[in-house]
Amino acid sequence: MKKLRRKFEEYLRSTCSVQTINSYTRVVDQFIASQPDIERSGYQEIMAYAHKLRRNRGHSRLGREICALKKLYDFLLSEGRVKLHPCRKIKVDSGKIRGKCFSKLLNRSELSSLMEREERYQYTASRNRVLIGMLVYLGLMPSEIIQLRISDLDFSMDQPRIRIQRSRKLSGRLLKLNDQQINPIQDYLKTRSTLNSISKNLFLSIRGDHFTVDALNALIESQKPLVPGKLVNCSKIRESVISNWLNVDHLDLGQVQYMAGHKWPSSTEKYINPISQEVKVNFNLFHPMNTKI
Repeated sequence: MKKLRRKFEEYLRSTCSVQTINSYTRVVDQFIASQPDIERSGYQEIMAYAHKLRRNRGHSRLGREICALKKLYDFLLSEGRVKLHPCRKIKVDSGKIRGKCFSKLLNRSELSSLMEREERYQYTASRNRVLIGMLVYLGLMPSEIIQLRISDLDFSMDQPRIRIQRSRKLSGRLLKLNDQQINPIQDYLKTRSTLNSISKNLFLSIRGDHFTVDALNALIESQKPLVPGKLVNCSKIRESVISNWLNVDHLDLGQVQYMAGHKWPSSTEKYINPISQEVKVNFNLFHPMNTKI
């Protein structure tokens, strides 16, 4: 570790003053004392560490310490000791550590309320319920939803599934449909057949044309009154679904990475709420079942 520290100091000399080097190395020494395996520390661990620092740090000092940790991982990245930078996007704003703002995400009840939309026409009512379900239950991107084909649905298994094609940014995956999705999808397929369209796309406009991302965004825009006080759009819904998988359902990180289509674990780690994880640890620690007699 001493050799690594010396190399880190040498790395800093090319861009930092002596005073900054001394300050950064002190911060890094404290960080290593609390996180000995720094090469395995990810976004979750660093956010949790930053929240602990915040309890007795001023805004300026906290900001400097986060900068020091960013420099440390810049160095580890340049040395090939880590493959991903776990804290590059962490920022300090007015004493608040900016990662995901979990209080602005939608909870399960708010997500469910988006399914309660009333429609004038049978076809749009059936289609929109399935469309919104793809967001609320599976957390799909709009571009993934409009590219779905009927052949991507598989009802041959006990648990019906849907295949999501890979894209430039996201990995392909085979997802189990939520139980709440199955009957609405089957009903929609029957209603869709009345359009007599030759298109193989799963979702069509009422005229039988290809359904677009703009049309999906407009649909979700019209849902805002159902969740007053919260920002409602496709991105926010996806973020909320992924956050709930991790922080409410406590699914494994690797499982959520696959379900979300993330190519890198760090993309998924950003959705872990350090506060909820800390509460979970404390709950388990003091739970009566853990009491030794």
